[in-house]
Amino acid sequence: MTFTRIGGLLVIAAASLLTVTLVIALGGGSVSVGGDGPGSATVTAALVLLGAGLLVLAIVGPPPFGGRLVRTGFATVAVGGAVELASARATADSMLVFAFLLGGLAVLVGLIISGIGMLRMPGRPRWVGLMFIAGIALALVAGAVANDPGVAFSTDAAGLRAAMSVTAMVAAGLMLAALAAIGLLAWVGEPGAAVAAAPLSAE
Repeated sequence: MTFTRIGGLLVIAAASLLTVTLVIALGGGSVSVGGDGPGSATVTAALVLLGAGLLVLAIVGPPPFGGRLVRTGFATVAVGGAVELASARATADSMLVFAFLLGGLAVLVGLIISGIGMLRMPGRPRWVGLMFIAGIALALVAGAVANDPGVAFSTDAAGLRAAMSVTAMVAAGLMLAALAAIGLLAWVGEPGAAVAAAPLSAE
C-alpha cells in the first residue's frame, strides 16, 4: 500500500469518526477534544487520524493534491490539530488556552486554504473545494446569526434559531462529505494520472 493510499484511508477514517461524533452530539452527548465520554473519544481520535492523514498527503503531494496551496492547507490543518491535542486539557487560567484557540483557528484557516486550492483545480477536486467553502460559509453564517443577542434571547426568533440549526447541520454534512471525498480521491488517484506517468511509445 502506498503512502498516498494510507493518507487517504486515515482521512476517510477521520471523517467516519467525525460523523459518529456529530450523531453523539445531536443525541445530547458531551463532545470535547481530550475530554471524557464516547463523543470526546471519537472527536479526539478523529483529530489524530485527520492530522496524520493530511500530513502524509501534504508531504507526498500526489495528484490531484500536488498543488502548493492545497498541500499548505493540509499541513496547516495537521499542525493546528496537533496544537489542539497538546493543549486540550489546559485549565481556564492557563496560557495554553490561547494555544488551543489558535490551534482551532489554524484548522479553520487550513481548511479554507485547502478548499480555495482545490477550487482552482479542474474536475473532481473543484467540487470537493466547493463543498468545503460552502460548508464553512454556511457554518459561519449560522454561528453569527444564532449567537446574535437579538436572536439567541428573543422568543420571537425561535423559527430563525431552528433554521440556523438546520443550516449548521447542512454545513457539517458538506464538510464531512468533503473530507471523505479527499480520502477517496487520495485512494483512487486522479483519473488519467497513471496514463500520464507512462512512457510515450517510440512509434
